This record gives sequence, C-alpha cells and structure tokens, in this order.
Amino acid sequence: MVLGKLAASRYQTASIMYVNNPYGQGLTDQFRRSFQKRGGMVYTMIPHGEAVAPTYVGDLRKAFARVHLTKPFRSGKSDVLCVFSYPEHAKVYVTEAIEQFDCKDFLFCDGSKSTALAEAVGPQKLECLMGTAPGVAGGEASFNFNSDYKTAYGHLPTTPFAANAYDAAAVLGLAGYAVQVSGLPLTSGNLRDQLRAVSNPPGKRVGPGTFEKAFDLIERGESVNYEGASGSVDFDKNGDVVAPIEIWKYADGKPVTYQMEYQVPEE
Repeated sequence: MVLGKLAASRYQTASIMYVNNPYGQGLTDQFRRSFQKRGGMVYTMIPHGEAVAPTYVGDLRKAFARVHLTKPFRSGKSDVLCVFSYPEHAKVYVTEAIEQFDCKDFLFCDGSKSTALAEAVGPQKLECLMGTAPGVAGGEASFNFNSDYKTAYGHLPTTPFAANAYDAAAVLGLAGYAVQVSGLPLTSGNLRDQLRAVSNPPGKRVGPGTFEKAFDLIERGESVNYEGASGSVDFDKNGDVVAPIEIWKYADGKPVTYQMEYQVPEE
C-alpha cells in the first residue's frame, strides 16, 4: 500500500482513527500491514461510528495514549495520526487533535482529501501534509474522456472516481460483448474469463469513445487492449487492476497532486 510506504519513509510510529465500516476497516488493515512490513509500528487503531459525533476527545485520548516499547521505537505518543474517515468526522477530531493534544502530523486518505476540512481546521495547520487517493494516469485517453464529458455536461467531473467508474463499466461492457460474440451464456464466470482479453496487452488499443472500433475487432476475433480514462486497466494474476495511486498534499488549503505511483500488491 502506497500510504504505508509513504508513512514508513517519514515516521516510526502511527495511530489510526477510522470510520467503523468496511471502507475504514479495509484502509486500516492494509495500512497496518504495509507500515509494519517496512519497520513501522502502529500503536493504536481507534474506530468511530458513521454518525458524526460532537466530540472525539475520548477516542483521541486513546489514540495518543503513551506506549512504552523497547528500541528501535521511542516511548511516547505516536509520530503521526492517520485520518481514515470522511470530512465531517475529520473536521471535528483533527481540530481537537491539534487544539487539545498538540498534534502536528497527520496522514490522510481519499475520504479525508477535502478542501472543506482544511477550511474548518485552518489551511496553515495542514500545509504540506500528505495523503493518498486513487489516481488518474493522464494521457490521451484521459484527455478524450474529460473533453467529451465537458462537451456533454459543460464542466469536468466533480465527483471522485468518475473516471474509474466509467472504465469499470466500459470493461464490463466489452467483456459482455465478447461473451455474446462467442455464443456463450452471459454468466459471471464467462464475463470474468473475457476481462483480460478486452483490457490487457497485447490486444489492439482502444479507449473512451472508440467502442465501435472495439466491437468490430471483437467480432473479427481479435483481442483488444482498453486504455481507460483513469489509466491502463490491466488485470494482474490476482484479478486486481494495476492502478495509479496519487500522493497528494495540502497547499494553500487545497489538495494538490505531489506525484503518482503504481500500487504493487503486498505479498
């Protein structure tokens, strides 16, 4: 996980506040494995409910509890607090962490990538602090998607994961067409078996807005390589998409891209 790698390059110890649902739990588990694999130590993992509470001081007290460990970890509170929650939760407890616990270091995820959070906390207090989120690789396919979207709706996508959702629908549609052309029933297993044939190299390249070309190639029995709006939609041996991950930082109260990395599955 890219965030665990980023954390290990900057900190020795971490605590986590996370929303208690599959999203927050998944992020927490992945971060802990990745961070500790690289020599870090997670002191505490504190869940909170999905409803926004008026205060999180009690939870923060647990998160910042002093833990005494032998070397190489120092005694004392964590080096960084990971914010694996949504903006409305984070507005409350990040403010309290700063004002009542003198916390200065945070790591964020896509859920806490928020201009509204910086405005609530104070932009200068989050300046240069970092997080990660699913990224968009850019390139011709991304440009074409954004151009067509703006032509249709008058503006660029304003919701997260728009490009990723588009690509997911596109690959499923192409796989479904390949199943239909093959004369097989449209089952989940047959769809699964066609995903790599329509999205991985060395098929002929297609992208957003070129589906007629893709259908023609499939009808002629040729494989296609869908290059998506979010990046290359290539499935690895485990069936996961090798996707770009954005490392972003707060600058003048706004999340801006710092760099892109490709996530490598943890062993």
